[in-house]
Amino acid sequence: MSATRRQFLTRATATALTAGCSARSFAQVAEAPPSGQLPPLPTKGKVVFSDNLLDPDFASDSGFRQNGKPCWRSRLERTRQQVGNREAGYYADPALNPEVEVWGIEPATGCRFIQAEHVPGGLSDGRGGQIMQEWQKTVPFTYTAAIITSQTLFNRITTGSYVEFEVKLSKVAGSWPALWLLRSGMWPPEIDVLEAFISSFDYPSDKVATNVHWVHNNVHQSASAPVKLNEFEQDADIFSRFNRFGCFIGKSEIVWYFNGKPYRTASNSVGPGPWYMLMNVAVGGLVAAPSDPSAFPARMYIREVKVVQFS
Repeated sequence: MSATRRQFLTRATATALTAGCSARSFAQVAEAPPSGQLPPLPTKGKVVFSDNLLDPDFASDSGFRQNGKPCWRSRLERTRQQVGNREAGYYADPALNPEVEVWGIEPATGCRFIQAEHVPGGLSDGRGGQIMQEWQKTVPFTYTAAIITSQTLFNRITTGSYVEFEVKLSKVAGSWPALWLLRSGMWPPEIDVLEAFISSFDYPSDKVATNVHWVHNNVHQSASAPVKLNEFEQDADIFSRFNRFGCFIGKSEIVWYFNGKPYRTASNSVGPGPWYMLMNVAVGGLVAAPSDPSAFPARMYIREVKVVQFS
């Protein structure tokens, strides 16, 4: 779910996103995955972007390295809080918030991870106080969230682009990992490649959601599809191993892929973009508040991100 959307949606609209009910100036259509033949990926594409995120300076607050070259950005476009969703996690950066780790390298796999953390002592505001929630100004943040975006690094995803994230998620109640695409500026539109609303410890290991957001006649439209990945791959598990979550943006339709297999298609109501990528682990908001702080950190492990362009 988009950073911009999280900033500007009212709580009523946010409730509609999870409950499937209507809010003012918001229309949602729940879609079942199609049962017919789905299109395979085109052939003879060219990899135009690829990153394993292993560079030590892979991300920063500004989206630029000290030498001026672009990198992943560690924040939302306008803020480090998601007020519209009332999220419980502050989007931290280790250079700005030394109390927390935010990201690192997992020794067992050698892969990058980003993580949401429990910080019982809160976060320093640099002025002798604590960082407070903007929607509860007397309540300090006791959780951090993590986000990285390619807004300054690669923002040329468009018609004919296939975007793929190879990731492994953590099953931590109260966490909300997501992979998505945005355009710079006002939201919508948006394409959600994956969302996992992990409200409890019994969250199914093959359950994900995809979504598209656009505006029609000045009304926010949303077409969502909860998916059981076991219907497309036996013993699918988003927590125990790495999987490839992809999205192809065609002129007339968008197709979602799981480990190279198509599993959902929707009309392209959002246009050609251009888009940039976002990966994040949120806390609370549209999922239940964390029930066990000791279960944190909630990590997203990232093996590779790539964009393939087809003519």
